[in-house]
Amino acid sequence: MTPVTPISASALRHAVWLGVLIGLASPASAQMVALPAPQNVLVLAADASAEVQQDLLTITLQATREGSDAQAVQTQLRQTLDSALSEARKAVRPGQVEVRTGAFSLFPRYTTKPTGGNAINGWQGRAELLLEGTTLPPSASWPGGWVVRVAPPIPA
Repeated sequence: MTPVTPISASALRHAVWLGVLIGLASPASAQMVALPAPQNVLVLAADASAEVQQDLLTITLQATREGSDAQAVQTQLRQTLDSALSEARKAVRPGQVEVRTGAFSLFPRYTTKPTGGNAINGWQGRAELLLEGTTLPPSASWPGGWVVRVAPPIPA
């Protein structure tokens, strides 16, 4: 009689799985079901396109000024805006890019008095120039001294 070698539980599990896999791969277990050929089948496909108007791009250029005199701040803003408007109008392409002024505001800055209450301690103003069109103007045509920051698109 030959001595029996004990098999570990892990080796036994591997042997069982190997037997299952071999049984699944045998021709007897891999029977194919024959389907009848399709009849009276109609395949439809559709495609459509449409021309749409190009989106309108608006760029807002902004200048800010501060000072102790309201009239001086307003004058500085007006001169800056007039200069930028003049430069921008030279670069305008009719039908593609239009230029116009936007908001113009002037407001006081306050400080707290030692005796209580507030007092005006200066003035701050802002002027806007708007470029609108279907194409972005080349950076060389932007009014001198103005910084352009294009915001990323808003996710839909």
